[in-house]
Amino acid sequence: MQQAPDIAAAGSNESLADRAITRDVGGQTATYAVIGLAAALLLPRLGARALWASEFRWAEIAREMLSSGEWIVPRLYGVTYLEKPPLLYWLVAGAFRLFGLSELAARIVPALSATIGAVATGYGAAAIFGAEVGALAVTILSTSLLYFTLAHAVVTDVPLPPL
Repeated sequence: MQQAPDIAAAGSNESLADRAITRDVGGQTATYAVIGLAAALLLPRLGARALWASEFRWAEIAREMLSSGEWIVPRLYGVTYLEKPPLLYWLVAGAFRLFGLSELAARIVPALSATIGAVATGYGAAAIFGAEVGALAVTILSTSLLYFTLAHAVVTDVPLPPL
């Protein structure tokens, strides 16, 4: 079992996280491996299935924001909809603007947010326990059933934790 690095004994200008994550592994930086692993696990097949009822609601609010130009007050079928925070709607509307109206564009926001969350978890674990544990943390989180499922669904809960 590895011991946690001694912060006081570090004595260098680089941070603990920098030393843990950017160890040279076979000519490649562990940072890119962790990001690549999270992306490979969470980003594929986002547009493979149609939106289901709840996903459709959030995507429709974002579509209405984009088409009407009203970015402050969310609306669903023209009726003010203030039950959820608007961050997801803004991000999905931006994805619609970039990628067009599609399931993939709607789901890219939660998938990227989940990827950022997995990478942040890996960085935290690597800073405390080492790069190998950081990569393992990314793998475990990215393949957890609930995390993986929510990464592929347009839900308001996913974009908030990585922030």
